[in-house]
Amino acid sequence: YHVPYLRQLVLSAQDEVVEVEVEVEVEVEVDEEEKKDDSVVDEEEIVENSDDLNEVDDNDENIANQDSAEQAIDNESEEQPPTKTKTIRRTEVKQEVRPISIALRSLQHTFSTLGGSSSSGTTNILCRALGINPYVQQDGQEFWKLFIPEVDYGKLSQLYSGYFEDYVREILPGDATEDREGATTDTQPRQRVRTEPFLDLSIPVAEGNVGSIETSLREMFTEPETLYVSEGNGWRPEKGAEKVDALKGSSLKREGLPSLLQ
Repeated sequence: YHVPYLRQLVLSAQDEVVEVEVEVEVEVEVDEEEKKDDSVVDEEEIVENSDDLNEVDDNDENIANQDSAEQAIDNESEEQPPTKTKTIRRTEVKQEVRPISIALRSLQHTFSTLGGSSSSGTTNILCRALGINPYVQQDGQEFWKLFIPEVDYGKLSQLYSGYFEDYVREILPGDATEDREGATTDTQPRQRVRTEPFLDLSIPVAEGNVGSIETSLREMFTEPETLYVSEGNGWRPEKGAEKVDALKGSSLKREGLPSLLQ
């Protein structure tokens, strides 16, 4: 059932339309509030000048008021000044087309030839796109590790890729003890965890009837190595710290399995 599903998955791949944020420069009119602030400043200057004139002479005040009225009439009769604008930068959302990779498009062609009248398809276009000589034998494992990233198709990568964790964890004194209520102590062991992605796992399987894939996986991911300081090993949690007893191993959880195996 896997091959038909894989064929449908590859053939359904299309160019993706995504939304991206870009910065653009635009011309905008000056805000009305800014215009009002400028006019308020002008009015305050006129009022201050009028107060100074009042202190000198009442007649001068009348003349100043008349001049102000005439000036206001003259200003109204003049043409309106051009609209003020300014340049600002803002973020806009635009749509962008991200085409599928050349390798994925070539793989689509390969799968499309499988449904034709011929009994077998052709990989010539795919090999040319990847720069591979189809008449030279290739290592399947190495090819797989290079091929999946080259296709650059998230749904295909999720189908086959997984991850496990390498860890080193401190062994606390009395680590297995519990308090009277049945809960473990609050002290947390120091540890270092590193995530390791994989497209395949090299599993050593012993010869004979005693070896099996299940046994090998159990030994790899459930049986950590113990590092004892007394035996000249141990683990140094940080620079300058003393070495402590620790467990060193790998952990493969269900969510770390490729989706094909979940």
